[in-house]
Amino acid sequence: MSAILKWEKKFELGVEEIDNQHKQWVAILNKFIEARKKGEEEKVLKEILSEIVDYTKYHFETEEKHMLANKYPLLEKHKIQHQALINQTAQIIKMVNVNERKAVTSLEVLLKNWVVKHILTHDKTYGEFLKERISRHKK
Repeated sequence: MSAILKWEKKFELGVEEIDNQHKQWVAILNKFIEARKKGEEEKVLKEILSEIVDYTKYHFETEEKHMLANKYPLLEKHKIQHQALINQTAQIIKMVNVNERKAVTSLEVLLKNWVVKHILTHDKTYGEFLKERISRHKK
């Protein structure tokens, strides 16, 4: 069973709107982890999946609009990452009807990987791009 994921400074990009949305991702993950600890993951699985689908669309639109507005050169690559998560989530939704136990485990792994790995690599790259861009404009 997994531990609750704590929001850490290292996850911050320095873009308040995106950082706040990432904090919501952590909250969704922790909600699911708490349900697993209580043995209630199957009760909340469909609700969490629905929340993930809705929040994913909202967050990705926000992030991509922000990147477009700031002329982020890796936007297309970032969109591919976003589409990969959407595809993985769709696979898990299909698994729910066939093998709920496997879906539960897959969902937790997917969320953790997304929150930790994606934010610390792909999203952090965007944060660094913005810092550099802002720094250049101040000179």
